[in-house]
Amino acid sequence: MSLPVPVANLALRCVLNSPLGVVDISTARRNSVQGYQTSAHQKKNRAVIFSVQGNEKDEGRSGRATGRRVALLGGLLAAKALQTPKSAEAAACELQKAGSLQYCDIRVGKGEALKAGDLVEVVYSGSDVESREVFDASPADEPFEFYLGDDEVLKGWEQGMMGVGNMPPMRYGGVRKLIVPAKLAYGEQGYACKYDLTGKARGGMNCLVNPGSSIELVVGVLEQ
Repeated sequence: MSLPVPVANLALRCVLNSPLGVVDISTARRNSVQGYQTSAHQKKNRAVIFSVQGNEKDEGRSGRATGRRVALLGGLLAAKALQTPKSAEAAACELQKAGSLQYCDIRVGKGEALKAGDLVEVVYSGSDVESREVFDASPADEPFEFYLGDDEVLKGWEQGMMGVGNMPPMRYGGVRKLIVPAKLAYGEQGYACKYDLTGKARGGMNCLVNPGSSIELVVGVLEQ
């Protein structure tokens, strides 16, 4: 069940996971009904949670993208299996350290290596490392599109796709798991927190991502 998103040429959408499924809540309604406030830091680093999506779709482009999305589902299902410590996938995908990040490639893409300026379509999930709760996941039929290197997503997410240190860049068609420290994610502000009268995040059950928490991202890049 989804709450209606205000009609506009471009709609700002927030995707929240609930026991009943994925719920779309407009920013205004989310702030007023649930009592959340969005800090300037969160507005600047809204990606993972927020995406801007047009109402009109290019049907031809959508049709071509469907096959690419379906092709990624196997990798994303494998990523879900990583949550089970004894799984074969967990043993095969061993985290490696690269700078401040940790990563493992669930699937190495067969396309070109990603670089700054590339337009990419991704499907993803994000969870708080401490709580293990998934705070956002893109619908399989609605990939998130953005330009690499334009600061449209969290810094750690972008580094994890373009590569840093001994981490190679992802390739089109690849799926990668990332552990992103707080300083490259939501920092000491946390994400979607309720704040006290001093403006300090309350933390705990009052945040989707607690202040100072690392996050885990699983990102799949659609083939070109």
